[in-house]
Order: sequence, then C-alpha cells, then structure tokens
Amino acid sequence: MNFLRLLSLAFVALALTACEKVIDYPLRSTDEKLVVEGLVTDQPGPYTIKLTGTKDYLTNSAVPLHTADLVTITDVEAGVVDTLRRTDAGTYQTTPKLGVGQLNHSYRLLVVRGAQRVEATSRLLPCTPLDSITFVYKQKGTDAVEETGYYTTIYFREPAGRGDYYRLNAYTNGVWRNRNELFFFDDELYDGNYAEGTFDIFPAQLGDTVTMELRTIDRPAFDFYTGLVNTQMQGGTPFDSPPANAPTNLSGGALGYFGASAVRRVTRVVR
Repeated sequence: MNFLRLLSLAFVALALTACEKVIDYPLRSTDEKLVVEGLVTDQPGPYTIKLTGTKDYLTNSAVPLHTADLVTITDVEAGVVDTLRRTDAGTYQTTPKLGVGQLNHSYRLLVVRGAQRVEATSRLLPCTPLDSITFVYKQKGTDAVEETGYYTTIYFREPAGRGDYYRLNAYTNGVWRNRNELFFFDDELYDGNYAEGTFDIFPAQLGDTVTMELRTIDRPAFDFYTGLVNTQMQGGTPFDSPPANAPTNLSGGALGYFGASAVRRVTRVVR
C-alpha cells in the first residue's frame, strides 16, 4: 500500500492535536487571511475549531490567533445547531448540545468575524474496521529503514465501490508518532479487496503498546491534503512566486479545512 506522506516543513508547519490540526500558512508579503481548521468525529467530543491567520513569508512572528463573533456547527440531519464556546485564544469548542458525531450525517460550520462569513459542510462517512496489526523486526539499513525495531503492518477489508478516502495515524504507548506528518490514501488500487500496508517509520520495541487509527475523509479533504503535498514539493527561495494555496471547502475567502471523520482503532502489544 502506498501512503501519501506529508512531512512538516518551515513553510507548511502542521501542529496536529487529537481532534484538530493547525496549519501555518506563511505567505509572501500579502494581506493576511483567516485560517479555519476543525473536525467532527464519531468519537466523544468536544470538537475544536481553530481560528488563526496567515503570516508573511519573511517574518518570524508567531501565527496570529483570531476571535470570531459567532462560531456554530449544525448537524444538518438532526437539525441541531450548537454555538461553540471560546476556550482559549483562537480556540472554540462544541458543547454537549451537539452530541457525538453520527455516521452519514452532514455537519455545517459557520464562522462570523466582522463582515466575513465563512461556511463549510462535511459528511461523516462510515469507516471500515482494521482487522489486525502485525509486527516485523527489521535492523537499521534493512529495507531502507532508518532505525532498528518492530515495524507495523495493518490489515483491513476495503469496501467495494470506488471513492473511499482514508487517513492513518500511529501511536506508541499513547504518544501520537506521526503528529507532524500526514499519511493518507484512496481506494484506487484496493477497491473491494483485502488490503495491507506497512508503516515503515516509527519502529516499536518489545513491550510497547501500538495503536493504529484509520479515519475516513471525504474527497475535499483528500484534495486539501494533496494540495499541501504539492505546495511542499515546490520548494524554492523567498524570491520565488508564492505557491498556490491548497484547495479548501471553506467559503468567504478563508484558508484551511473543516471535516468529519469516522475513526476505527486496533491496539496490540509488541511481544
């Protein structure tokens, strides 16, 4: 299985948390834009929306944090509108009113900030379960691995029907190992088949507890992550023209992404 891997670099810095990601968009001498990031899942909340801003490519200042006049998330099918609470600078969280994300429900985000109105909708699609994980011991330099240890392979049945998209996370002893990296893929090569994929980074050691987490993402999220990969691959110097922004499902001139994901996990101790 080929995972599309996105490493964090200076100009596309990913600071991911368990429920949300914050993306630093340093732009070259341009007007600041609002960056909105958030995720609803089928796991217990609260769910978090982050409001930040772009910064000039040549500055070393911190990413600006923004306040909104109103932030809501609507469960479209249930007709529930939840007004999020501000919990920290640039951070808003859902209340118990929204409840846990439901499969096949659409969630609509609204952010009002002065005259700017930002909206996005994402559908929470079902996720196939991970059947199992196994470990293979590899020494440094074998199969191009950079560290000696036990490397994880995942197994799952990919549902029939093209158009499924996934993101994969790895945890060792509760620590999110790919916190600053994205691993995502589609079903183009695996549609309807039994799939396996080896996670050839972050080796575990004997006695470690390894958790692999599979999340569904929708096509707009896949396009967003792919856009980040393309931006990262452009490289260049501060004097080059700025790379194109990653595609977004947000209206109102904002950057970033609002999504919904089902989450499935499997855990095993290395023995």
